[in-house]
Amino acid sequence: MRRTRRILAGLSALVHRTRADSELDEELRAYLASAVDGKVAAGVDREEALRRARAEFGSAAAAKDWVRDVGWESRLESVWQDARYAVRVLRRSPGFTAVAVATFALGLGTNVAIFALSDGMLFRPLPYRDAQRLVMIQGYSVKQAQAYTRVLRVDFEQLQNQHSGIEGIATATFDTALTWIGSDGAESLRTSVGTPNLLELLGVGAHIGRPLRPGDELLEPQAAMLTFDAWQRRFGADASVVGRTLSFEQRRVQIVGVLPRRFIFPLQGSLADGDLFFVEPLDPREAADPRSGVWTPIARLKPGVSIAQAQTEIDVLVGRAARQFPSTPQDRALRVANLQFALFELSRSLLWLLIAAAGGVMLIACVNLANLLLARGAAREREIGIRTAIGASRARVARQLLIESIVLGLFAGGLALVLAALAFDALTEYVPSRYRLVPSGLDARTAGFTLLLSIGASIFFGVFPAFRLAKSDASAAMRETCRAGASRPLGMKTGALLVAIQVSLCLVLLAGTGLTANSLIRRRTVDLGFTHKDALVLNFGTPVSRYPTPQHMFDFRARVLEDVRRMPGVEAAAIDFTPFGGAAPMMHAVAEGLPEATGVWSVTRGYFATLGVPLTDGRDFAEEEIRADAPVTIVSESVARAMWPGQSPIGRVLRADRLPSLTVIGVARDVRGGYGGRIRPAVYRPLARDRFRTSTIVARGSGDPDALGRALRAIVQRLDPRIVVAPPRTVRASLARGIVDPQFQTWLFALFGFVGLLVSAVGIYGVMAHWVSGRTRELGVRLALGAEPGQLKGFVIRQASIPLLAGVGVGLAGAFLLTKRLQSLLYDVTPYDPLTFVVVVLTLLAVGIAAAYVPARRAARVDPIVALRAE
Repeated sequence: MRRTRRILAGLSALVHRTRADSELDEELRAYLASAVDGKVAAGVDREEALRRARAEFGSAAAAKDWVRDVGWESRLESVWQDARYAVRVLRRSPGFTAVAVATFALGLGTNVAIFALSDGMLFRPLPYRDAQRLVMIQGYSVKQAQAYTRVLRVDFEQLQNQHSGIEGIATATFDTALTWIGSDGAESLRTSVGTPNLLELLGVGAHIGRPLRPGDELLEPQAAMLTFDAWQRRFGADASVVGRTLSFEQRRVQIVGVLPRRFIFPLQGSLADGDLFFVEPLDPREAADPRSGVWTPIARLKPGVSIAQAQTEIDVLVGRAARQFPSTPQDRALRVANLQFALFELSRSLLWLLIAAAGGVMLIACVNLANLLLARGAAREREIGIRTAIGASRARVARQLLIESIVLGLFAGGLALVLAALAFDALTEYVPSRYRLVPSGLDARTAGFTLLLSIGASIFFGVFPAFRLAKSDASAAMRETCRAGASRPLGMKTGALLVAIQVSLCLVLLAGTGLTANSLIRRRTVDLGFTHKDALVLNFGTPVSRYPTPQHMFDFRARVLEDVRRMPGVEAAAIDFTPFGGAAPMMHAVAEGLPEATGVWSVTRGYFATLGVPLTDGRDFAEEEIRADAPVTIVSESVARAMWPGQSPIGRVLRADRLPSLTVIGVARDVRGGYGGRIRPAVYRPLARDRFRTSTIVARGSGDPDALGRALRAIVQRLDPRIVVAPPRTVRASLARGIVDPQFQTWLFALFGFVGLLVSAVGIYGVMAHWVSGRTRELGVRLALGAEPGQLKGFVIRQASIPLLAGVGVGLAGAFLLTKRLQSLLYDVTPYDPLTFVVVVLTLLAVGIAAAYVPARRAARVDPIVALRAE
């Protein structure tokens, strides 16, 4: 209670300072009057009594200070006064303040941006009830050492019915898109599906409306929920959408609610990119087949059950199911992992690398701040000496200097939030989808992180300069500055050491930048096996409601292709099932001698000519073979070499599982699956009456690609306005979608490297400028004794080269140790690539020497008479 009263009294004194001072003055006057009255009563003359009372009382100001010092608020007020003084001091040095705040903000801004990107995936709990008890169960092949996204249904049912540590289990997957005919034509809504208990298991409610629950799968029309993004984007955040029935080409659905804003669909590599969410039970027709599967299950463990305990019991249940169903794979296993870890497993390693790189930038910025504070402190030695001479303790001086560092940090933190917001908005467009699995951005958590980081870093790296300056010899400093009229060099060795640390950290960052950039260049320049990367690609579907049979689909594709080939300016066109950017083949061919993962692709005549894939032997498909679905094939070079080494494959028969006997009529050059992708062994068949409903037009022509793309899309929509047609894009753009991760990491490493290099250059410049300023007399003497300006330039640059070369040496050692962690991110480049390291070292040395050249040129222009006049 007493402490509460003291806190309240202190707050009152802070808020009502004028009233508190008036009350204190009144108390002091009353005390003095009482003392005078006492002496007068003892027979002393009033004037003498007043004099004696004042002598005994002492200074009224000192008494007031003593009374104020008793309360905690006086210390807070003293800090506030120091902060106000620090602001005035920094305003008197706008150049120093601008450089210090800007460079420190660059380091802070990179860390704030990376924190905002990674917070939801690494640090923030998933938006589910008791998320720490949720796990993902993945299938695993022990023989192939490979994880799978599906789990056998018999294993799923074992877990559902017999696992004692599982409270509930559900599964989720993606469904086919639904076609919605709106005012702007046909558009596709992406859907996701879960078992009826999924939302209940996750503990997810609804933003508006109600969540889906068991029993909703039986409703007619089918119940569905909109994702928050789809609700805002497609329905303008209209709350009346709840209860509305939407008619799609494939089905009718009734919207019962909207998913929460931060809802994450619990599958690897996917978020609420979809638009609609349904619930459906497992297909009862598949229950009789022990080899049928379900998508990755999500389970909730019972309270107190650890992942290790759950894994032990799962191993027993899977072994029992394998013995009970001998036709199922006997080398299978199930692995349990924390749901958050499993969801972001693909992103986690790179995010931690980016956090480490951003931390390196932050260290460079902090070291630079310490260096700038040391250099500026040398120029303030006279001021510090005067304050010490009039009674300020070293601790008091150190506190003032430390508060100035904190004020700089707060200014930099504010600027860092602005820079991070600009950078985040600019980078969001280039962030791969896997890093947007959770909503990210600048929020209260990010602002709090910025505040803590800016204050913590400014204190940690401001302590050393503050106490070093507070302990300096004030009298010697005053004599030096009075005699020379300038600052003396303070801690040149310390400044050089800090520069060396900056350079070494910067070299590690630049090595990462160089390696990832080199890797990206090699990806983009690899020979893909075809030449026409500017050909256009257009995807469209053929819905079953209007094209129920393969013949219907074949006829529609033939009409589309015929119209496209008639277009003016079109030089070649074809239809295939190879939408670039990582698509899988329609099936895989398996036969003795065939390379593993040999894909089967259906194409029309002209496909190879359209893309510029040379036929090294034989011929292309004939139109008659396409129409008749003839048993012929064109194979890739790798397939031909594997099946018929040293022989011509033309006329030979290829026999493989799930394929008819196919006569080889041609050999096509091997094609890679994308930038940096592997050679793709392929068996090409005539595009005929396949069951696949998504097709790709590939067209090459002269003129404006955008105009050609619009014309291609118009042809498909003219033939059937209700078909959803994807936006056209070039093959080059499609290929680029396969390297969004390498591009993203390269751009970020480049950003970090550039910021680190810029801040290091500022640090080198600052140290050398301070060194030149402090040795003006020495430089003047050298000039007076006959030294040439060029010699002085060389002298200064040699001084700068010492910490520069030392930092390069230490940085190379650190880079060799750390860059091996980038091995998994690199393509056709080793972590110790000599060319990359040579370029990095030369770049760093060039920038460092350029930063030292400006002070060196200033040194060469020193007037000896002016420099020596003070002597």
